[in-house]
Amino acid sequence: HEGAHVRARRGQYTEAAYHLWQAEQFESAVDIWYDNQVIEIEQGKAGAAYAIFNESNAPKLAEPVARRLKVIQDRLSLMHGDAASVLEGIDSYTWHLDERITAEAMEQWGRAHIIRGDSDGALSDFENAISVLGELSTQIVLLHRKRGQLHLEQATMDLAERETRLAQFEIEWLRALIELFQGQFLQAQDHLKSARQIAEAVSDAKRVAKSDQFLAMAAGNHGDYDRARQYAQAAMSYFERTGDRLSLENLRAEVAGLYLNEGRFVEAIEPLETSLRFFENIKHDLRIAYLNSNLAEAYFETGELEYAENYALRAIQSENPRVQPYACYTLGQVRYLQNRAADAEHIFQTGLHAAQQSRDDFIAAYLHRAYGRVLC
Repeated sequence: HEGAHVRARRGQYTEAAYHLWQAEQFESAVDIWYDNQVIEIEQGKAGAAYAIFNESNAPKLAEPVARRLKVIQDRLSLMHGDAASVLEGIDSYTWHLDERITAEAMEQWGRAHIIRGDSDGALSDFENAISVLGELSTQIVLLHRKRGQLHLEQATMDLAERETRLAQFEIEWLRALIELFQGQFLQAQDHLKSARQIAEAVSDAKRVAKSDQFLAMAAGNHGDYDRARQYAQAAMSYFERTGDRLSLENLRAEVAGLYLNEGRFVEAIEPLETSLRFFENIKHDLRIAYLNSNLAEAYFETGELEYAENYALRAIQSENPRVQPYACYTLGQVRYLQNRAADAEHIFQTGLHAAQQSRDDFIAAYLHRAYGRVLC
């Protein structure tokens, strides 16, 4: 117990939590790490915290602390790609719809459902989280303003300025998300750049990385691949340093997708294979399907028809409706080069039907072109 206080005074919160846990001060261990988790994760201590809080010797905790522990465990489990434990026992807690911790929990459930291939469950969780955050977002900005006013009254101008800037960050971030969802990628980049500047000004590494991650996606969707890779690399460095393997591999897969769009197929293969091994290990069905489809395209374009066929068939067998037309696009071309024109025609028709069902005009255009060439 004394060791925990020594560690805490030095800002070593994971070490302090470990000592508190060993001293059977379970609630204090949970509270100190929950309140400082962003700092500790940024310092690469997620693995140590995972070992501490996934022990099974904790007694029954009071409800508020038990919920905090569950959110901690889920966050660390997701960073390790463990979705199953996130969805266990969630009905054992009371989740109030006016608390931020509820939105945190729902967001984690949604991510877990994605890994498990349950898109409907993920959508429901994310919508519920958005609903909770919608109620809280105004409160967040107001609280930043109130804290800023208090700092002004105490003549701590630097802290008042920080609260003002964090409120501005939240506004720019929400504007960027709206623009992204509407496909307005240039406008989204403007808001994300503003948000990033604010995060840099207040030395908030997590918010900087968060901005970089979405700037990479926005720039890539707009076709600015060089800039997208720069942003992605900056975010990936942060995820690697903090031990967030799931976010790291998700972004690595996105970067590989940029190589595909650029026609740099040889360069796409290695990062795609690396991410695929990770997501196969954690059984992330949705990502596995997309990666198989992307690998099929990359190998086809490099002339490796056997590999292309293998990965395309894996993607089709996933039965994911968003992936089907992309896998059919590649497999249809493979079948044609194998002198199986009738099979190619059937596969292109299947792909076009899947594209129509998912309302994906982008891949439908490519399917029409490839199918037309076969018919000619």
